[in-house]
Amino acid sequence: MEIPERFTEQLFETAAPPLAAQARVVALARGSQQWVRDLNRWANGSVVEMSLSVTLSVEELAQALAGSLEPTLVVLDAENTDAVSAVREMSGAHTRILGVATLPLGREPEGLDALVRFPFSPEAIAQQLTLLPLPPMGNTDGTSATFARNQSGPTATAKAGGLVTGVLGARGAGSSTIAMATAQVLAVGASVVLADLGAESSLGMYHDLDPAPPSLNDLARAAGRSALSAKQLHACCVPALSRGYALLAGVRRQDEATLLVPAAVAEVVRGLAQNFDHVVIDLDSAWIGADGGASPAETALGLCDRIALVADSSLHGVHGSLRILERLLDSGLAPERIAMCMNRAPRAPLGRRGGAQREIAEFAAEAVRVRHPGHQPPRIFSVPESRAVEGAHEEVGRLPASVGQELASWLVAAKGDVPALPVDSRRGGDGRRRRRGAPW
Repeated sequence: MEIPERFTEQLFETAAPPLAAQARVVALARGSQQWVRDLNRWANGSVVEMSLSVTLSVEELAQALAGSLEPTLVVLDAENTDAVSAVREMSGAHTRILGVATLPLGREPEGLDALVRFPFSPEAIAQQLTLLPLPPMGNTDGTSATFARNQSGPTATAKAGGLVTGVLGARGAGSSTIAMATAQVLAVGASVVLADLGAESSLGMYHDLDPAPPSLNDLARAAGRSALSAKQLHACCVPALSRGYALLAGVRRQDEATLLVPAAVAEVVRGLAQNFDHVVIDLDSAWIGADGGASPAETALGLCDRIALVADSSLHGVHGSLRILERLLDSGLAPERIAMCMNRAPRAPLGRRGGAQREIAEFAAEAVRVRHPGHQPPRIFSVPESRAVEGAHEEVGRLPASVGQELASWLVAAKGDVPALPVDSRRGGDGRRRRRGAPW
């Protein structure tokens, strides 16, 4: 699978360092000190995005740092000069030492990278974390994975393994329900994971999860520190026993979405694809390209083998889905990768359903003809309205198979790669890139 040019540019040129998601902090404390309790409170409350370990001796600290190349901020008493010297001798370039002064100092101790005076604010710690070196991303030669991918080009980013499908639509179109029903149908005879990349993380509500289940944030943080293992991936995916698939919950709070790093999300998607036959991603169009910059959802979208665009048969639903289709095509995605699902199609009268389908089909064909001549228009499916859906959501039971059957059949039959779009088809006659459409 080849990633479209625009997604590759945003993922590897504008993505923030993976360390922005979370950093490692090790504190060396002599007894119960207030500044240590402050650090613990900030870490547990996500006031500062960090993983905190507290050690009580230099020996324990040495064990915490032994054999690790993960960038680490060591926080200790500035007055403990012996500990400062010992930590400086045992630590390498990946460690930064921050001293905390609780008493007046005659002079600044040697060996510290920085000094703060107690009491200090969470912003003081956050600033020190930004000064840590970039973490290695699992490459044995010491170069970051981002650099290695830039050197080898887009083809190096292609994932191997399961089929990755993104499901998105205008607000209220029912894309989450379509994603769940499709994953349920695919789970008959295959391993399937349903990943939540929605801004509101509604899948946790639909599955009645505990308030703090393992989530996308946990995997993204782990991906920012090292290569993901199969054990880490499966530990963060909660089995949806009644439906047969595994669920990767989304962000716990909406403000956590800003901490997700596109490059780390890409590693999560690749890891899931290597461990499951099908990866179904519930995407939120509100996250994608609103400000012209890279976003986690847009990164995941660029890694999808197939994309399902969900619309309902109302005037607002049809209009919203067609605008999203324009943006997908302008982004360079091949039309053959896309299917349009008209959700909650009325069983009667047939004229209303047929009219909406014809309108979508005609517009989609015209949009493809203008933007990507020679390519086939997207497939169009009709998902009939079902009164059993609401009850299934309330009971967290099995959804009607008819809701996801057609899309699942298309995905099973579409295992082959789709021809990539030539570069010229994404540009106008004067060679310049086409103007992007309105925000999603």
